[in-house]
Amino acid sequence: LKLRNTLLGSSCVAAYELLPKRTTKDKRYRIVQPHTPYPIMASQTLSRIHLSKSLTPLASRALSTSIENAISTSKSSSGNPKLTYYSAWFCPFAHRTTLALERHKGHVTYEWVEALGWEKRAKTKEEIATKHENWYHFKHPDLMKHNPLGMVPTIVDGSQNVITESITAIEYVDEIVGGGDHAIMANEAHERANERVWAGVMAKTACSKYYGVLVRQTESEQLEAFGEIEASLEKFATMLPGEDDDGSKRKGSGAGPFFMGRDHPGLVDLTLFPW
Repeated sequence: LKLRNTLLGSSCVAAYELLPKRTTKDKRYRIVQPHTPYPIMASQTLSRIHLSKSLTPLASRALSTSIENAISTSKSSSGNPKLTYYSAWFCPFAHRTTLALERHKGHVTYEWVEALGWEKRAKTKEEIATKHENWYHFKHPDLMKHNPLGMVPTIVDGSQNVITESITAIEYVDEIVGGGDHAIMANEAHERANERVWAGVMAKTACSKYYGVLVRQTESEQLEAFGEIEASLEKFATMLPGEDDDGSKRKGSGAGPFFMGRDHPGLVDLTLFPW
């Protein structure tokens, strides 16, 4: 239990450090609080770091609208897409999308809605003596309207199209801004296809295995999961610029420090970074 709590705390701190910092002096941003009469434990305070641009709340729309349709209708009259972004300060899956949005912040406007957390409710049973028993997991009602699964990240565009799944959301953000100043996705179709494959591999073999370390009850199971993470990261490293142990030059299209030698983080990098 101590190990699990320590790892969880470390994960939250690391995720927090990756996110952009805002101050209340920037009037373009405002805090979006969940619609609930109860205080949100922890996330209420930490979500104050994540300030968002003022937008009118968007109406409900059916889930799974195609990305192609969203791209064609999401742009505002000023040329910048306007999005509502349902997120959570503690969720590394959502942080993938946060990194993409902040990468293109000069080309996209978004409102951050802190959509997950914990709320304090009245006791349902008087015999419950422990202090923590009346804290309940909270999901923002607007998130549930747009995404009945209640998962973050969830993006809603200006025409109420809904985009879900973190890796898909990265691609979507990059596409609606035409790559912005520094594109996340590669220029060539075959390179983009390769990036999608690698992003899926990293998500499965590195990111998902983290939770084996976090929640497994025995040391042997935790070490096994940690070993799989190490093996996955070693595989990822083979796609970074440099030389292997035998002196052979690694694959890559450039000399930059990121996946496949790119100068700026791409899809695979952003998939892995929050972990």
